[in-house]
Amino acid sequence: MLLPRQLSLLPSHLILSIHQHLSPTMTRLRPVGAMAQQRSASVSSILSSMGVTSRDKRFKLSIDRVIQQARNPLTWSSFPETYNRLLDQYRVLNGSEKSYPFLSQSLTELMSNLTTTRTPNRVVEKYVASIFEDIRSGQWKIPLAPEHYIPLIRSKAQGEDFAGAEACLLECINSFPFSSIPPRAFIAILGEYRRYNDHESLWRVYKALKEGGRVLDRRVYDLVQDAVVSSPKPFLQANILELQNDFDVAELGRVAKLNLLLSTFLALRQDEEAQKAAEKLRMVLHETMKLRVSDIRAWDALIRYTFATQGVEATKTLITEAKVTRFSPSPSLFHRIINEREISTIEQLRDCEEALSCSADTIGWSLVIHKSLSIHGIDAALSIYEESKRRSVLPAAYMLHPLIRALVGGHLRQALEWKNMEKALYLYGDLRASAKDWKSGAGELSTSKHEGDPHGESMEQEALTNDIPGPSASGSTWDTSNARQTWPGPDSMIYDTLLRGISQLARTTSPTTPLPNFNPLSNVHLTITTSTSRPTLWDLALSLLDDMRQLGITSTQMSTTAIIILSMRVAPTFRSAFQVYRAMANGERLRGSEGVASDLEDLVTLGSGEQRSFNQFELTAASYENIIRGFCTLKPKRENGVLVYPPADLYLQIVKDMQLAGYSITEDVYMTFLFRLGRQARALRLWEKEAFPYSVENEEVEGGDDLQELDLSNVDSDTLLSTRHSILHGIRTMHNHIVLNAGITPSIDLLNALLDAYNKVAAVHDAFKVWDTIFLSRIYNGQSVSIILDTCGWAKIGHKAAQIWNQLLVQEFPFNKNNWDSRVECLCRLGKLDEALKVVCLEMPSQHAIGAAKREEERAARGLMVTPEGKLPSKIWIRARIAEEEKEHGLTPDAKTLAVLFSFASQTNQVEEVHSRVKHYLPDVWRSIPEKQKSIWLYGWSSSREEGLAMSLTSA
Repeated sequence: MLLPRQLSLLPSHLILSIHQHLSPTMTRLRPVGAMAQQRSASVSSILSSMGVTSRDKRFKLSIDRVIQQARNPLTWSSFPETYNRLLDQYRVLNGSEKSYPFLSQSLTELMSNLTTTRTPNRVVEKYVASIFEDIRSGQWKIPLAPEHYIPLIRSKAQGEDFAGAEACLLECINSFPFSSIPPRAFIAILGEYRRYNDHESLWRVYKALKEGGRVLDRRVYDLVQDAVVSSPKPFLQANILELQNDFDVAELGRVAKLNLLLSTFLALRQDEEAQKAAEKLRMVLHETMKLRVSDIRAWDALIRYTFATQGVEATKTLITEAKVTRFSPSPSLFHRIINEREISTIEQLRDCEEALSCSADTIGWSLVIHKSLSIHGIDAALSIYEESKRRSVLPAAYMLHPLIRALVGGHLRQALEWKNMEKALYLYGDLRASAKDWKSGAGELSTSKHEGDPHGESMEQEALTNDIPGPSASGSTWDTSNARQTWPGPDSMIYDTLLRGISQLARTTSPTTPLPNFNPLSNVHLTITTSTSRPTLWDLALSLLDDMRQLGITSTQMSTTAIIILSMRVAPTFRSAFQVYRAMANGERLRGSEGVASDLEDLVTLGSGEQRSFNQFELTAASYENIIRGFCTLKPKRENGVLVYPPADLYLQIVKDMQLAGYSITEDVYMTFLFRLGRQARALRLWEKEAFPYSVENEEVEGGDDLQELDLSNVDSDTLLSTRHSILHGIRTMHNHIVLNAGITPSIDLLNALLDAYNKVAAVHDAFKVWDTIFLSRIYNGQSVSIILDTCGWAKIGHKAAQIWNQLLVQEFPFNKNNWDSRVECLCRLGKLDEALKVVCLEMPSQHAIGAAKREEERAARGLMVTPEGKLPSKIWIRARIAEEEKEHGLTPDAKTLAVLFSFASQTNQVEEVHSRVKHYLPDVWRSIPEKQKSIWLYGWSSSREEGLAMSLTSA
């Protein structure tokens, strides 16, 4: 039996013979001359009836399927693959350079379908730009046309890339005759500017378009009119006369001019002039025999004016008169009345519905809900939403996002009540259900217009209003087939807000603790399997993320990083947090492995046993840096009474992902983790010593926050040692990576961070190895010296400290104030308080005097001082500048230096001795110390030890 593909390869005369044998009643065709075309058509018809189509027809069917796929956001994740197959199919067909008249229009429709579904999704702009570039580069073998620019301009404007949209429009204007450019190209960008109330930019583009006396399309003038009359009063007064003159030049007619006058007088609150303009407009409209678009806009303006000034009955009468001319109220009229009249209650909405003799659609209900939220609060807005549900109005993301944001969209540091999250999840459940209903019901988003519909001239007609685009309410009496449709379900902003709220709750509620009172969320069906009847915050987060995957919703570029970080924060373990990052950033599947099987039990069962994979998020270099910082600063997890911190190996895996993505790694990436490890070790050291080593009032303790998180009652010497070894392992792992795999030459800042981390974890030998590298490289600075002296002091290695100090003296290293303070502290820890007193009372003042003399000589050598502006300074400015230099380079002991002496003197009962020497040798310094601090040092140290030792010495 011949296959269809084999049958299509047979000669045409043989195909006809076979068919005539099987169907004797068929008229025989003579394969000669004039009958050749009829013979070819008969062969094609025979093949089609047998299920065999030509390659041209298959290509046309393929492109039609791709166009339909572009309408549906659920299929966008596979769109690139489908489009590339279509392009490959065309390349095979185009070997003979055959032209396809339908191709240009089909590609335009394909790009337009991607943009007319207003779903917040950055991939749309990438898809449209890719198709456009394929047309421009000749991949499709068709000439570039003005129509191809329209979806590109629209996608960039919708993505808030207005500079790119204007550049595309300018390129189109320069490449084609102005008269050949469709008005939709102008409306695509002007409509988005108006949507964002950017009147200045809209007017700037409008003036550029009409430059040189160009007359624009009526729809452009209509859009500009709506934007100008709704702008602030100063802007309106500055530009309205020019717009009126443009209307005269374009010869838009009496109706359009009277409509502009009425709208202007209403905006300026000139009631008498508005009444006169309304009366004239009403007379002119009654004389109209054929309804035009300008007449529809005029009736809209007249109805809005009548409703605002005369009420419901007068409006009903006017609409009855208008219907004689075949006018019918549109949804946009309803929406503008809601906006202008600040309708915010059910009663006011009913009056509006009665006046227009029609029911509000989803957009109308959304506007009323938002007005109620801003005027009356969240409870009133929720009650109106419940009423819309009783009327079977389809919920939409733009309707409910302000409510969800009001419930759970506070600052991350603010407390969030679970009852608010319950209400937000209930609203989300309604949105999720609407998306499922739309998917199962096969309701297709449409942007086509009906022929003969006086309201619809183009898909951009929606841009002429300031409404939120969306599907019509069930049961609405309006035909909204020309309105630009939107995704009927949750969008990325909904998920961003909910995940942010879950992260807020995770600050006070454990992510693995079952949540209370989950009954009100009966409309939220989790896509994961939970071990208990009550889900956890972690369950909720995973369910939301899986919903995003199933619905094909990709986060916006701005919030992608935030979603990943918030999801990692909710994860119960660091391994599961890393798995979530990999799933969202790299598109990996969420699955368990031997090492983390128990931690990922809920992930393995995601979707009732089916392994799920998320859409891959596109990350920039800044995104990776934020994720790395976010993973590093995850709150420690408690295991057997000990705080466990993010593992270095997982941290470095994220760093490696950043490198594989083609982004360069900076030292800040490594220093962030080293600083975190240092703070952990610092907290353990402070707890182990049961007191802070020294203090000055009102300063912050490094590691103090980590110390507060440590449950001291559950920590013994063994667990303390285990935690320290874990931290040391992390530091060594990071050190080895920097030396062997990072591909960078460590700077002194990075080496100082390593040195400080080893110092705080008491890894003396490791610290000395890093110091040797720094010293031999001759790149040490003041911070390096302070850290290594601090290390020697804690380790009680006095000979090493003396050796380092003497080596630096030989190198004539310029010690700063912090270096001297570190030396004093080191001597005190070594039990050499007398030597430390000698350094403070004699050596530091002496070195300060020598340095001051040198600085004075340098100032004299420089001559007259000048200000940064090159002017001669005043005496006050000169004294201030000199004081700054002395403060920066001076070595005079201060309160921090003395705090070190008194803290150790209290341990050996030498407070009086220290007091007498300081007062004798440093009288000016002693007088500058606050009395409260003196009393703590002299009298209250033993009783106020914790207060007096509240601050550590900062190294610099």
